[in-house]
Amino acid sequence: MRLSPETVGLCATVITVAVWSAFILTALVPGLSALGAVDFLNEPPHWNLLVGLALVTAGILFGVRAGAMRRAPSARPCPT
Repeated sequence: MRLSPETVGLCATVITVAVWSAFILTALVPGLSALGAVDFLNEPPHWNLLVGLALVTAGILFGVRAGAMRRAPSARPCPT
């Protein structure tokens, strides 16, 4: 069975969108968990909850972005 280039391109696009969505959802899990605890468990939203949430989310996004930069060396800026 021979696939057309359009079919291969469509499959690659679907897989890429699915993987990218998984990365975005991974970054949202800590925030949604903390907000869920405040809403459903009636936990008080103190300043340390917000600071911890910001630090964890920034760390996840930093890790995802660093991994993407390692995989795509052409995306790095040229040294001057």
